[in-house]
Amino acid sequence: MRSPLLLLAAFFALGIWAGAYAQGRVVASPTTAGLALALTAVMCLAGLVALRLGKIWAGTIIVLAGFIAAGAVAEMLFPVRFGPQAISRIEERGVNASRPVLVEGRLATAPVREPYGKEVDLDASALEQDGEKWPVNGRVRLWVKSGFASSDAAPLDLEVGDWVRASAELRRPRVYQNPGAFDYRGWLESIQDISWLGNVRGERKLEKIPGPDLGWLDRTILRMRRGGLAAIDRMFPPWGAEARDGAVLKAVLFGDRSSLDSETVENFRKSGLYHLLVVAGLHVGLLAMLATLLFRILRLGETWRSSLVLALIAAYALVVEQRAPTLRATVMIAAYLVGKILYRERSLLNAVGLAALVLLFVRPAWLFEAGFDLSFAAALLIAGLAVPILSKTTEPYRLGLYRLKEINRDMGLPPKVTQFRLDLRSLAAFIEKRFAFFGRHPQRASTAVVAPVRMAVWVADQWSWSFTASRSRVWR
Repeated sequence: MRSPLLLLAAFFALGIWAGAYAQGRVVASPTTAGLALALTAVMCLAGLVALRLGKIWAGTIIVLAGFIAAGAVAEMLFPVRFGPQAISRIEERGVNASRPVLVEGRLATAPVREPYGKEVDLDASALEQDGEKWPVNGRVRLWVKSGFASSDAAPLDLEVGDWVRASAELRRPRVYQNPGAFDYRGWLESIQDISWLGNVRGERKLEKIPGPDLGWLDRTILRMRRGGLAAIDRMFPPWGAEARDGAVLKAVLFGDRSSLDSETVENFRKSGLYHLLVVAGLHVGLLAMLATLLFRILRLGETWRSSLVLALIAAYALVVEQRAPTLRATVMIAAYLVGKILYRERSLLNAVGLAALVLLFVRPAWLFEAGFDLSFAAALLIAGLAVPILSKTTEPYRLGLYRLKEINRDMGLPPKVTQFRLDLRSLAAFIEKRFAFFGRHPQRASTAVVAPVRMAVWVADQWSWSFTASRSRVWR
């Protein structure tokens, strides 16, 4: 089988679905999760032993059953990822959520301007109330409301990574009781790790504080992100006439929407282009393509070129906001490049399966998010339909047009493509004999033959890609 990882990802996802279905009927406890994890390890080991002994069908079935069990275990353990200090359980530890609390933590997102003030997500590290302090893990979304600041208070210049303390009024995300209504609270907790929403009455209730020193990786990531944003500010000063251009560029390249004003956001929404302000897999793919072209112009070797592109997209994925489409594209391109470096056969469907397996292992709740499902549906449609069609139709002939005059290349091509090259060379030779101009310029005779064929192949490729893209837009 050429795409085993796609099959393993499918059965892992089936296990996640089974675990989510069983959670309402089975009490998830450390003992239950431990037994399920042990069963998973035994099944996978037994399946590998059976495959080693040549029992293909029995080993395959056992391994797939093991991945179903692994998916169920991942789904069972995901709700307890923050341990006993989870911020979602502060009421059990004696915190009165109906009264204001002091929240300390590190900014996870840049402040986003809203009509009522600013919105920011905080990776909380501690809560304080009535002189008592509790260490916590988890995220809080704070709304810093305008209109409460004193006249002599200067606005805070907050960036991702700053440590702050805020006096906030916490509340649970509201869930409407309409039948079939969207579970907003469940989505915030499972996808964004946000268990509480907090109102901060003005920036005077928010202050910067010294925090623990970051590790070298976090410092490097923050330095790269701030350096990129500062470079955009130098090109498009926030006080200048082109400030909106800089704000849009920050959102498109880094996912930083803190500088966007409400009018710009509304204009993008009305035009149906708001998705351009969100970093997605398209950005990662374009970056990899442009970097590959640049390194090819610099005449770097295949291994060096692939290694540098891999490092570049990994750094970019760490700097921008990490969403499912961005991570999917990063893992897929990384799998392709690693296979290229190791001289292994590369399968796009295998890369899609690897990306799904990695992301679902990290966050099983993504399986139930529409954006994740539709993004992978589009990727599967392209990898499973468009690429095979092109590889069986126009792709061999497009490769056959490359260096038409080099007869030695015919030896490594399929017979039909070799015959195609022979026919084109014969046609170019006929044109050289028939027309005196081309007889004096034989290279132009070859160009006159190859250019229309290359254009026809390009048109066929674009039609195939546009057809697949139209189908993928239906899924998205």
